[in-house]
Parts: sequence; structure tokens; C-alpha cells
Amino acid sequence: MADYVFDPFRKGISDLANALRILVGSTEGSGMGVMFLCTGILGFTSCISFVTNNLWR
Repeated sequence: MADYVFDPFRKGISDLANALRILVGSTEGSGMGVMFLCTGILGFTSCISFVTNNLWR
């Protein structure tokens, strides 16, 4: 997934691709860095969502 999805997306010309190049770099293997970044953001938001859902019950 890193080689076929995230790496080509990171090489694009969009504003999001430019921001990702700043965060994870532009060398080979940076697609894996984007994948780790997405996994971390997704994990953080799901944990916060579950914690806040359980606190308000």
C-alpha cells in the first residue's frame, strides 16, 4: 500500500502532497512514513472518540 498508494500521492503537486513532503521527506520509502502518519492520526482520533463517548454516559 505504501508503494502503490502513498508514495505516488506524495509525489503529486497538490497542497496536501507538499505538506506531506515537508512532514515525512521526499526520499524513497517516505510513503511508509505517510502510512505511519495516517495510522497514528486514525488511532489517536479513535481513542479520543471512545474515551469521550464513555465519559459522557
